[in-house]
Amino acid sequence: MRVAASLAADHRGAELWVQHSDRLARGDGKRARHVVEIALWALKADVSVCSVQDPDTFRDLLYAVVTGQRNHEDSKRKGAASAAGKRRAAVRGDYAGSLVDGFRVAVDVDERGFVTKRAEIDPTRKPLFDLMFRLARRGESPSAIASRLNARGWLTKPAARAQSPVPFTAQRVIVALSNPRYAGLSFYKGEILGPAKSPRYITPGAWQALQDHPRRARRPTGLPQEPFLLRRLLVCRVCGSGMISVPSPPRLDGTRRRDYICHRHLHGHCAAGPVEAGAVEHSLIAALGRYLTDQDSRTPHQASVDEPPSFNWKMSAPSAAPIAEHLRARIRGAVADGDDTLVDELLNDLADHRRRQPGLNGVRSDRSGYEHALLRDFNAWSADLFAGRALEKAETHRLNAILRRLFDRIEIETASTNVHITPIVHAEASSKPAGERPITVDKLAWRAAVLRTGQGHRARERWTDNELVFALKQWALINGRSPVTTDWARATTEYPHAHTIYQHFGTWSQALRAAQLTPAPRRADRRRPSRDPRTGRYLRDGTVSGTRV
Repeated sequence: MRVAASLAADHRGAELWVQHSDRLARGDGKRARHVVEIALWALKADVSVCSVQDPDTFRDLLYAVVTGQRNHEDSKRKGAASAAGKRRAAVRGDYAGSLVDGFRVAVDVDERGFVTKRAEIDPTRKPLFDLMFRLARRGESPSAIASRLNARGWLTKPAARAQSPVPFTAQRVIVALSNPRYAGLSFYKGEILGPAKSPRYITPGAWQALQDHPRRARRPTGLPQEPFLLRRLLVCRVCGSGMISVPSPPRLDGTRRRDYICHRHLHGHCAAGPVEAGAVEHSLIAALGRYLTDQDSRTPHQASVDEPPSFNWKMSAPSAAPIAEHLRARIRGAVADGDDTLVDELLNDLADHRRRQPGLNGVRSDRSGYEHALLRDFNAWSADLFAGRALEKAETHRLNAILRRLFDRIEIETASTNVHITPIVHAEASSKPAGERPITVDKLAWRAAVLRTGQGHRARERWTDNELVFALKQWALINGRSPVTTDWARATTEYPHAHTIYQHFGTWSQALRAAQLTPAPRRADRRRPSRDPRTGRYLRDGTVSGTRV
């Protein structure tokens, strides 16, 4: 669809061929895309959609509505029938679903040529799972079982071809011990339905005893869902794969770090590292006014109240202001000359130029307040994020849907100190071809700005040089002098331990110089006795050799 819209903009029309309209959309318009949305997109983008099996669907919007409703009902019926069939197969004891590690597919062909498939124990992996369940029945912990398996050279079996085998972890052992397939039980969506026809590694009674054991209680295999504003939008500019939203394990205060990580980076095929989700989301929201409102591209970015003040913004979009200024100058000249016909033509050109500016649904001249209301919603969400307040999932999903209608994708590239964000506007959101407007964000400035809000440093997170410099300056401003090593003998949320300073700067003096601070005056050692200026003898407790001074 993106390529067809681009070709239509360059050649005044294009055709998009598809096997059936349900290949493009089969939703009800609320939970998934409706066919009529495709028809409206094609109408606005000058694209002709040619469906082979239902050629009349995109002939008219009324046909698109009717066919889309039919596609949704048909898909819903097929999904319900497929789920019911899988449950019936599980009740019969057939092996339904994907194979788990330790089993393989066996194919049987009878004398009539009828092919049947069944699951059987993989002989190459049988010693692994025999050892795992034997150690579990002895009372070994999952971490101890994982260590024993790794010591014998066993590796996990990847679920996809692109993945590589990795050593076992305690979580992987817990998942295997909790799977009822290894006990020869059939289940569907977490409900055990009875014995299965496949072989087993452990008896059902022994497996149930492992589940009832307090040390074998099944732990959640995943973390609760976190609200990510740019979900299904971010794309790694280095390798072109999607960015995955990953929350970190809980911190000591109950919060979690939110990151975007390249999918290929997780498998070692991309050099792009993770980037903090809060910095990327706040940065895009701060520059969102250029896409929603009718600001000219040359207008400098104005920082919002909740925005980190030291951000480095760089909007490199081509300016459309000179065109508008040229048209206004010609209008003033035509008014001075009294040429009403030319004035009307130039006014129409100016209005058409304003409508062509990228914006939501391509409407710029309509000042109904909808775009400004959206900006207020996004800024309120960003303020909650920056203040550390809990984010509502429903509101995040709503704003994410708006961004997905506005942007085709958002490319991101991480450097050593900066993050380069490039939003790609949808072709149907503007009468112009889809374009780029890069944004450059300073990661270190973001971390220092978080400290300025009073949130403090998060536990289990590394301090950056920029944060340490800011902490030194802030401590000196509050206490009226530069800190010394003994002042930072204990770490707090406002400043780290003194050892962290030595790890980053080498010496305490170099850290003070980086913060543009002068060392505190050297304090005299009170334990060392002083001398009497007349006799030269040492003063001890106010006396000189027993004589009162």
